Amino acid sequence: STAVVISLRFLAGLALGSTAIASFAADLRMKASTTWAENYSRSASPLDWHDALLGEASVSTSLRRQLASGLTAGVTADAAILTSSRYEKLGYATFGVDGQLQYKFGLGPFAPIVQTDAGIAFKEARVSGDDGLIAKAGVSVSKRFTPAWRVRVVADWQEHYARNETFDTHSRRLFGELTWDISPRWQLNYGYGRQWADFAASASSEVWAKAISGVFGKAIADYYNTNPTFETDIYGPGWTSYRAHGQAELWWLELSPALTESTSL
Repeated sequence: STAVVISLRFLAGLALGSTAIASFAADLRMKASTTWAENYSRSASPLDWHDALLGEASVSTSLRRQLASGLTAGVTADAAILTSSRYEKLGYATFGVDGQLQYKFGLGPFAPIVQTDAGIAFKEARVSGDDGLIAKAGVSVSKRFTPAWRVRVVADWQEHYARNETFDTHSRRLFGELTWDISPRWQLNYGYGRQWADFAASASSEVWAKAISGVFGKAIADYYNTNPTFETDIYGPGWTSYRAHGQAELWWLELSPALTESTSL
């Protein structure tokens, strides 16, 4: 009788586990892109500008579960890799996990949605000082106004806790997106926003020597001499990376056709 009771408990546990798994919605996504970037070295002097052709691929898997009416929770695990055929030291890989909490105010496709997310990732870079942990968080508000038009506003933050303080960078962004579903197959997306960040820039040995010695003026010399630096040789022998602060205006226009039910370009 003891064996029968244990078997019944085991079967009941399997049934409960299957019910819990079935209550989650799973999602698998893969993405690949090629990008050409002007002055990817973020160099101050035009003499040092180095453009780069970058390749990036990522894969992520997500689990979502509805906790209550309108309230959904999710977790996402992802891995990504970036490479450059010309500058090998630009390459890195990241592995991370994200948590999301989403609330929908009402029923139907036109109800506004608020989502918060936070995550952490490990970065393994070819430049040893660039290794470290990346923490990020964000909040977004989205709403569909018509069957074809919807808008989303996003505020997010990211901090990189690197092995070398030169790469201890952070970013804050505020942007909006307007999406037009032209047809069941075609989608047009426009975005605009601002970004404020500490970032890693680079300078050649010749330009760096002139900057820190005061050839370009005392203000520039003081700036370069008081910021964290690290000799990386990313773009050639003697190249130095340094931490700088700046802001940028962001905008993009994206046209995306659906190739199949599960693939878009």
